Amino acid sequence: MTSALAMILAAAMAVPGRGPEKVSGETEQRLDLSGVWVGEWKDGGAHADTPLRVRLRKGVITAKGKNWEHPDKIKITKVIDEGNGNVRFTLGLESCVGIYRQEADRLSICFCIVPQDRPTSVRPRENQWLFILHRIKPHQ
Repeated sequence: MTSALAMILAAAMAVPGRGPEKVSGETEQRLDLSGVWVGEWKDGGAHADTPLRVRLRKGVITAKGKNWEHPDKIKITKVIDEGNGNVRFTLGLESCVGIYRQEADRLSICFCIVPQDRPTSVRPRENQWLFILHRIKPHQ
């Protein structure tokens, strides 16, 4: 009986399972835009002092500023997390590249329109923009 149990255990350990695999010690958090996000949209240029309030839900951004509201909803599509904090997406009709930092329900994305060079920090410069967002917890 003992040898039969030993053979079963040995066979089970030799067959790859669906359990956790060995990892390199650190796992990278991937960009997660699910849910509803609110925050600011900052301009690195002439309007740096007047951020827009934004709401991101299901890939659609609505933006409002002081005495101003964007008349259209702007879609974020084709979001590609390129790894290592790099992201590529389409904003409206514009192809954008950027970097992001996500910590749980807080997200910063600094980006520019292609063919500009990808930002190197989350501080926008001329022709770069910054989303500073936090995810709204759903009502229970």
